[in-house]
Amino acid sequence: AILAVVNVPGGTPDQQVQLYRGSYTVQPMSASEWKLTGASISLERGVDLPLSVVSTPDQVLQSYYGAINRHTFAHAYTSWEDLGRASNQSYADFRQGFVTTDRVMIALGTPQVQGAAGSLYADVPIVVFARQTDLTRQTFCGTYTLRRSNVPPFDLLGWRIWSARIVQVANVEPGSEQAQRLLNGGCPQ
Repeated sequence: AILAVVNVPGGTPDQQVQLYRGSYTVQPMSASEWKLTGASISLERGVDLPLSVVSTPDQVLQSYYGAINRHTFAHAYTSWEDLGRASNQSYADFRQGFVTTDRVMIALGTPQVQGAAGSLYADVPIVVFARQTDLTRQTFCGTYTLRRSNVPPFDLLGWRIWSARIVQVANVEPGSEQAQRLLNGGCPQ
């Protein structure tokens, strides 16, 4: 799926967000090189934008961690602003960071939204409960900051992860009083 802002000559408005779906065909050229040999991509008609996975900060983070659980790391990586570059990692490093992650659960606090210079920013408190492939557990907490343009038509592209301040803490149980305290400002920064 590709969300694109396209120019519409003579249209009102003169730019619109459109969704395209399709697939690419690639062939191996060598052991480490691939070549694009074809594409079948078409405009998806009748889709209401913004898409549900990008319409609220909570939905973006739920979709992000859902992609990590499904091991669809490209989807998770592109939840970050600028096609993943805002994560400050290459895609290979990002994927490697989850190689021993079996499953995650999250608890989200209430997003705090502020506006600034053509954008909205939402700070979302989070506690992440991770189970590793060796069945050990890890708990993380902190804040994700998400950004959304509030300038049409770019506002229809939805929220993207702008930055994160996440630290590992002593393990707590999901739904516990300790987890709630972490969400309510008790996470060390």
